[in-house]
Amino acid sequence: MGELVRYLSRISSGYNIYIVVVVNRYGNTAEKVINENFETLAFDIGEEAVISKLMGGEGIKEAEEKFEISDRDLRPVLVITQTHPNEWKKGMPAIKIQLGKIDNENQVRDFLFRLSRLIRSEDFGGTKWLNRREMIKRFAEHLPIVVDLIGLAV
Repeated sequence: MGELVRYLSRISSGYNIYIVVVVNRYGNTAEKVINENFETLAFDIGEEAVISKLMGGEGIKEAEEKFEISDRDLRPVLVITQTHPNEWKKGMPAIKIQLGKIDNENQVRDFLFRLSRLIRSEDFGGTKWLNRREMIKRFAEHLPIVVDLIGLAV
């Protein structure tokens, strides 16, 4: 399921995985690809996960503060967590993926669809967060994508 929301609290609950998309106001290739493929990505991640794109400054600011997204982070930033984003606190694991340096639409699209299939798989849901981060890094191996584990001290 895909949702366009203004605040983290508006994201539907009851999912095993939450993906929050934090964009910037300027737009870039990765943001364009996410916009064009949002519904398809939402369908591909399956019924157990939800992808939500924040619309508007206040919601984005809220997500930046909560997930420690800085001005230096390469937008769009995807945050993946198993805790509802409104209830997520430091000390809980999440993965932060920075997509902003990819200029090739096909590379962005390929990465996002591979990521959605990974999230849908049982391998992703049943493994530790460090392993999840490594799985995602393997997909991004030759791309200028930054994948961080946040929340937990690693």
